[in-house]
Amino acid sequence: ANPTEVVIRGAESLVNSVKTIAVDIDIANVSTELKKKIPIKMLNSSGKEVLNVDATPKIVEISVPVENIKRVPINIDLVGNPDSGYLVNEVSISPTEIYITGKKEIIDSISFLKTEKIDISNAQSSIAKEVKLILPEGIQLANPTEIIKVDIKIEKIIEKRISTVDVELRNIPEYLMIENVDKSASVLIRVAESAVNAAPGNLIFYIDLKDAVEGNNVLNLHHEKTAGIEIIENTPSQFNIVLKKKTQ
Repeated sequence: ANPTEVVIRGAESLVNSVKTIAVDIDIANVSTELKKKIPIKMLNSSGKEVLNVDATPKIVEISVPVENIKRVPINIDLVGNPDSGYLVNEVSISPTEIYITGKKEIIDSISFLKTEKIDISNAQSSIAKEVKLILPEGIQLANPTEIIKVDIKIEKIIEKRISTVDVELRNIPEYLMIENVDKSASVLIRVAESAVNAAPGNLIFYIDLKDAVEGNNVLNLHHEKTAGIEIIENTPSQFNIVLKKKTQ
């Protein structure tokens, strides 16, 4: 950057809160060296912009060798497990990708960056925090002031019995028809607390009749796997289905 120093003036409390001078650089779709005059931003220790502070100069010239910049995804490094009776329902990070810079031979070997280890051992509530990235030797962030935030949703596990679940009948042979069957089941599920009310509508149980024959058939009850829902038991596990030939 040119110049390399900035003088700031304003109320003492505001001036003292400024910890970093930063600029926003958009290098998307840039294929040659980037030279640009950009307004500066004054940031506090939390990365938030400090307003009502005067800076000299207000604009700096930035030169970035784009051929040594690469955009890579960020992987979250979780360690440990939540407390008994709790689960990790969702993990997100912002941003999901970040620009790195360094010698070409080094950045060409980098396919992703990892966060510092985030310990969720015995956690009973969600975690939202700013995290640092583990930078290999010779690699820097193109924007060192960029803030990385993770959001880990940890929820209590609820067990719920659903007394009546409708069962689909699939692959009935064309020459046969159902004469008698009770198509309902009782199910015990384990699910995150926030999803317990919606869970029954997401369950799909079925009986596959592709190998069924005329007369009595004892067939197993199956279910489609649904993300976030564990089937502990279902009653009955088998159904007696009576089939007869279709009448002409």
